[in-house]
Amino acid sequence: MDIIASRHAVQYARKWVTEGNGPLLMEFVTYRYGGHSMSDPGTTYRTREEVQRMRSTQDPIRGLQRYIEEWGLATEQELKVCRNLLLIE
Repeated sequence: MDIIASRHAVQYARKWVTEGNGPLLMEFVTYRYGGHSMSDPGTTYRTREEVQRMRSTQDPIRGLQRYIEEWGLATEQELKVCRNLLLIE
């Protein structure tokens, strides 16, 4: 999921509805990396490779990190430092 595209879609939808154009239905497609519960490892109906592929290509946090790096807001190293500081808390 693209976080920036999702934000723009929500902004458009809000404007559409508040301007009186009628209701609007939005669908957000997500992917669960883990199973449904502690007793469901999530590997009986999909392969580990599929989960890894989705994580490397569709992860919204990694996508946002790429945007931040592309826009020159932070380097990969700076983002790693931020991530490590958050994990400590």
